[in-house]
Amino acid sequence: MPDGLLESELFGYVPGAFTGALQKGKKGLFEVVNGGTLFLDEVGDLPLALQAKLLKVIEDNRFIPVGGFEYVYTDVRIISATHHDLLKLVEQGKFRRDLYYRLCVTSLKLEDLKNRISEIEPLLELYLANFNKKYHTNKRYSAEVIDLVKAYSWPGNIRELTNFVEQTVVLSESSTIFLPEDIPEDIQCALCGETQFNTPLSNSSETLKKQVDDFEFKIISHALAVFKTTQKAAQALGIDQSTLVKKRQRYQQLYQE
Repeated sequence: MPDGLLESELFGYVPGAFTGALQKGKKGLFEVVNGGTLFLDEVGDLPLALQAKLLKVIEDNRFIPVGGFEYVYTDVRIISATHHDLLKLVEQGKFRRDLYYRLCVTSLKLEDLKNRISEIEPLLELYLANFNKKYHTNKRYSAEVIDLVKAYSWPGNIRELTNFVEQTVVLSESSTIFLPEDIPEDIQCALCGETQFNTPLSNSSETLKKQVDDFEFKIISHALAVFKTTQKAAQALGIDQSTLVKKRQRYQQLYQE
């Protein structure tokens, strides 16, 4: 969002403040939620000029709308969130130190989704219920899908999980969502690829070749378990089907000995 538009959304503007402005002007969020709570998401992305104006509101409980000359008084509780390390931004001169301390009266750090595995399934069911209601469907996930979703690290956290659920609800033609047919190819590959690298290495006393063999065997076994056929597993791993078949036969002989 452009800085000027963001400022007008937060603080409002008076009639004739700029070209295209409403004739009656517009109240900003700080005026609309007076006496209540305002949530500012990604506060670390605010430009320095807006940071200064935000600090002024917090300290004085008043602000001047865009294009105006008179103060508007407000009493708002602010809750803010960010994915940035604000202290690093302070040191880099990208975030005001005084604003940082004003906002961090009470702070709560939320762990990445990958560190909250026990919460993934309840969140999955919550978003599934929401999108079932939105799209008038009655979809559900198979146990296999739930296990794979819990094994994935979700680098995009809640937003990525929400997007995943909506895509599967919209694209799946069956009432029960299975892998791989009912999930977009990019998500299939991401799930498969991510869980590959969550596999711990073998005993460090073993030779490098043995550890590499163990690791590759686990990758291939996992891909086959997910995609069911050698053709789809090979496609996901980026190798020829014949190469995958030969490797599987080799490892079957190796680990049966």
